[in-house]
Amino acid sequence: MDRNAVLAAIEENKCVEGIDLSGMDFSGLDLTGVRFTDCVMRGVNLSGCTLARTGFDGSDLQDAILHHVDFSDVLWMRLSFVGANFSQSHCTGATVVECDFSNAIFAEANVEKSVFDSTKFTGASLKESHITQTTFNNCTLNNAQLTRAKLQQSVFLNTTLAHADLREINATKVVLRECKLANQDFTGGCFVMVQAGESDFSGANFAQVDISQSNFMDANLSNANFEGARGIATLFTKAQLMGANLSRGSFDMADFSLADLRQCSLTNSSLTMSRFMHANCCAADFCNTNLQHANLSHAKLDAANFDKANLTQANLHRVHENHVIWGSANRKAALNTDPDLAEAEDFGK
Repeated sequence: MDRNAVLAAIEENKCVEGIDLSGMDFSGLDLTGVRFTDCVMRGVNLSGCTLARTGFDGSDLQDAILHHVDFSDVLWMRLSFVGANFSQSHCTGATVVECDFSNAIFAEANVEKSVFDSTKFTGASLKESHITQTTFNNCTLNNAQLTRAKLQQSVFLNTTLAHADLREINATKVVLRECKLANQDFTGGCFVMVQAGESDFSGANFAQVDISQSNFMDANLSNANFEGARGIATLFTKAQLMGANLSRGSFDMADFSLADLRQCSLTNSSLTMSRFMHANCCAADFCNTNLQHANLSHAKLDAANFDKANLTQANLHRVHENHVIWGSANRKAALNTDPDLAEAEDFGK
């Protein structure tokens, strides 16, 4: 079947089935609702097409050209788009299940209110793409390029992004739940109001990144770098921060309650009104840190260094302070153990 015969079948609303369409040019056509079944469509040119509700059941679209297409409202299952070019494409309301977009190009694409489930984006380029209110569930984005991508109100569940390029990424109100992001570089980006609980960020680089109001509860942040970061009112409750670098940052009103901060560096940081209740800060370095009005009650401070720290009106109720280095710390008006409160806490034990 040649191109004209295919176009005639489309015009008659017939299903195009079992045909080799490789390399054919359908650019600029409105293919809304058309069904391609079990077709070989490698390298086919669909640039500028409208693919709303278009089906490709059982078809192979490897290296297809889908530049500047609209694939809104599609339902695509178990399709291969390996190496396909979706640059500057747009979709709203797409549902994509078990598809393969490995090495595909989504540069400057606009994806909204869509769902990608169990889908591969290994090595794909999503540079400068806009992804809004979209869910990635159990997907693989290993080695994907997301430089300068904008992720707004999107959800990533149990998704792997090993060796992905996330520099200068703009993530706002994004959910990253149980994702694998160890050793990722987030420098130059924005990470505000992100729900990142239970994800693995061990060894990640957040240097000078704004992570304000984000939630890292139960996350693995061991050996992560937050030097110079801005983390106002950020939640680190129960997080693993052993060996992390939080020096020269702004973490005012942050919550480190029950977190593991052993051997963590917080030197020269601002931590006013922050909370460290029951945190493990053994051997942590708080040298020259501003801890005014901070709450360290019940924290383990054994062998921690507070030299030159400002602890004015900090709450030191029942802290563990074996071998603490206070040095020239300012503990003026610091609140030491309250005997009445301690008695009440011990009541009934």
